[in-house]
Amino acid sequence: MVDLNSHADCSQRPRPPRYSAIASLLCLAAIAMCVGCGGVDGNGRNRVSGTVTLDGQPIPNGMISFEPDFNKGNTGPQGIAPIHEGRFDTNSPGGRGIIGGPHRVRIEGYRGEAPDPQLADPSVPGNIQILIKNYETEIDLPAGETTHDFAIISEEL
Repeated sequence: MVDLNSHADCSQRPRPPRYSAIASLLCLAAIAMCVGCGGVDGNGRNRVSGTVTLDGQPIPNGMISFEPDFNKGNTGPQGIAPIHEGRFDTNSPGGRGIIGGPHRVRIEGYRGEAPDPQLADPSVPGNIQILIKNYETEIDLPAGETTHDFAIISEEL
C-alpha cells in the first residue's frame, strides 16, 4: 500500500534529458550561425573580393589565384576566383576563399569567351585575346573578409 502522506524527497528524481539536449542544440545552432558571419566559410577560408584592371580598364574575363607564400611561413590551401567584367569574389561559383597572411597572387586575363575544354575542338582556333598571362605579385592578406584591388600597368607585364 502507498502512503499518500509520505514526504519523500522528489528532488532526487532525474530530470528528463530533453531539456539539456534542447539547450545543447540551441547553443550549437548559435555557434554555427556566428561562424558563418564575418566572411569565413565552413572550412576556415576567408572571402576576398575586388577588381582587376589593366591600364585603368576592367579585365573582361580571367582567373585570379592566391597561393600562401611558403617562403614567408604561410601554409594552407590555395584560394581562387574567376574574374568577370573586372570583378572577382572568392565566394562566387568556382571560387574558394583564402587563409590570412602573405600570398603570391597570380592573374590571367583575356577578352572573349573561354571554350569549354570538354566540348572544344582543338582544330578550331579559339576566340580569345590574351591580355594578361601569368602576372604575379605578393600581398599580405588579413584573416577575415577583405577586399583588394589590382591595378596592372602594361609596362609591368
